[in-house]
Amino acid sequence: MKTYTGWGRPFSRMSLGTVQLGLDYGIANADGKPSLAQSHAVLKAALEGGVTALDTAASYGNSEKVLGSYFRTFGGRDGVFLTTKFGLNLPGTPKEQAKDAIHRSLERSLENLGVDRVDCLMMHRAEDFDEQGEAIVEALSELKHEGLIGCAGISIYHPESLKKPLESGVFSMVQAPMSMFDHALRDSGYLEILRQQNIALIIRSVFLQGLFFLDPDAMPESPLRDAVGEKLRMIRALATRENMTMAELAISYIRDMPGVTSLVLGAEKPEQVRQNLSYFAEGAAMLSEEGRRFIDENCAADIPEIMRALSARYDRGAAKEKK
Repeated sequence: MKTYTGWGRPFSRMSLGTVQLGLDYGIANADGKPSLAQSHAVLKAALEGGVTALDTAASYGNSEKVLGSYFRTFGGRDGVFLTTKFGLNLPGTPKEQAKDAIHRSLERSLENLGVDRVDCLMMHRAEDFDEQGEAIVEALSELKHEGLIGCAGISIYHPESLKKPLESGVFSMVQAPMSMFDHALRDSGYLEILRQQNIALIIRSVFLQGLFFLDPDAMPESPLRDAVGEKLRMIRALATRENMTMAELAISYIRDMPGVTSLVLGAEKPEQVRQNLSYFAEGAAMLSEEGRRFIDENCAADIPEIMRALSARYDRGAAKEKK
């Protein structure tokens, strides 16, 4: 698998997202969080398949501890670009207290992971920068100087969240959502800005939490079907025209976009990892330029509306389980 080498360790075009190893996650995940043995098998399949980038966070349940368990049992840390994330949500807190919270968060993450440094420490909530920007910049600079992190990153939902963080000069990685329905980053101009500034761009939510795998004609009447039904039919028809699976279509659209460094893909089973690896192999299916233009011009969707509908779907599912 192709890797980038500008950030200390080789960074693979596919990153393994590990939220599924610590939490029940994804609308297409019917099996829930895997067992520890199954999680180890997922990690083993990814690393043996050429993945060098692992993505986790302090808020991903026990995901960090699962990774730590794997490293202690099987080794392999030396070949891995390891990213974790911290959150603050401390508006109005004195600067020194906020800085201390970042240091303590990293200490817990390092303990959970069983390592003495991470390659990238990401701010998990872009809103934290508006509230504690000075503290964040100073803390991340200190941690980098101390050798506890290789670089600093920021995870965003909305492109406009990038303006002030990028002006600080402390961030060399950005993680953001982008998909066949979510064109906000590209349309904002920040996709090109990040490329020009040589900032690594890690894309998540390529499958929109599994939404692209749902059959719109089998969905019951709901806000979710109202929000995405017609566009799902459009991309299913495009996949047929391109002779691609829905996964190949979704991956190729983002994978081959200039400025994209890596795609974060999660899995609950090793066979899912191996399937995802095939999308990055030599000779993997590529979207035609005509197909790319079709998505660019016709498939942008109202992501906030979709996320509200997804949340309602989760809430109904949780209510059913309690009955």
